[in-house]
Amino acid sequence: MQRLASKAFCPPSIDPSGAIVEARHSIFPPQIEAGDMLCIDFTHTRLTHDSLYVIAFENMPWGPWIGIRRFQLTGAGWKMSEDASGDGPTVLSAETLQSMQVIGRIKQVYAARPKRQEARDGE
Repeated sequence: MQRLASKAFCPPSIDPSGAIVEARHSIFPPQIEAGDMLCIDFTHTRLTHDSLYVIAFENMPWGPWIGIRRFQLTGAGWKMSEDASGDGPTVLSAETLQSMQVIGRIKQVYAARPKRQEARDGE
């Protein structure tokens, strides 16, 4: 699983409860884009409250998957949003919750600054 995580993130800092990693891809648009810095608590390995979590599934039909999703605890159970809009969260089945590995909880997102555009001639 560590090798799979290295494809999505640069190696974490030394503190696993407050690791700073760089997102290599747009992994939860538009809230988390490539180049953003994330503070992740890798010691937080289960869903406990409403938050963004790094999760993985080992046995998907197309192969292992790792990503970030927002989870919310409701009266119906845990709901998972597939993007930052929060639209259409899915209530997770017990089977899905058992097959999902929580790798860590996102504590903070530090957005990358937009790249400065070079001035064009004549502008």
